[in-house]
Amino acid sequence: MKPRKSLIVVASLGTIGVLAWAVSGDITGSAHDFSSNGFSQGQICLPCHTPHHSNTSVDAAPLWNHELTTATYTTHSGAGIPANEALDPTSILCMSCHDGTVALDSFGGVSNGVQFILGDALLGTDIEDDHPIGADAIYRLFPWMNNPVNWEGSAAGNPRKFRLREMTVNGAVEDVVSCGTCHEPHNGEENPYMLQLPIAGSQICLECHLK
Repeated sequence: MKPRKSLIVVASLGTIGVLAWAVSGDITGSAHDFSSNGFSQGQICLPCHTPHHSNTSVDAAPLWNHELTTATYTTHSGAGIPANEALDPTSILCMSCHDGTVALDSFGGVSNGVQFILGDALLGTDIEDDHPIGADAIYRLFPWMNNPVNWEGSAAGNPRKFRLREMTVNGAVEDVVSCGTCHEPHNGEENPYMLQLPIAGSQICLECHLK
């Protein structure tokens, strides 16, 4: 019976391996797959994550490897606002490439990268013409937005995809809308623009804006 038991164990491990590949494979071929770029050393995860010597000051993502933005922003609230006051921790990670002040290849301790984000993906530091995030997007301050049943309130707890993120605004911890509220950075082919839900029929919009 022992060989049979061993076979079952091996089969189980094989199944786990397949499942793990399926989960981690979502980013393959997506806009965040930099494995074909020389600076990535042929790896998908390395520009953002590292198994060793990560930035331990970053709590919003595990084993963070990329340089963080220190830019100031023009937001719906005004100009010259530092990143940590304008953005929640998750959005800071996103804008560390998308505001164009930090190079894509500035990771692993390198801070003088030369390859910067281009095209529509470049949001710049003037984000007053973009959907409010961070300090501009405290959910409870917008009574015209009905109370969507899909909000989970804060980043912890319910595994719903649509999440508010916590940040300190004027000395108080608030639940705010984040880049990660609408976007999934590891999304490959599931939805365009790395959205949490399809944009067809404005489905993703109507999850929050109940009209």
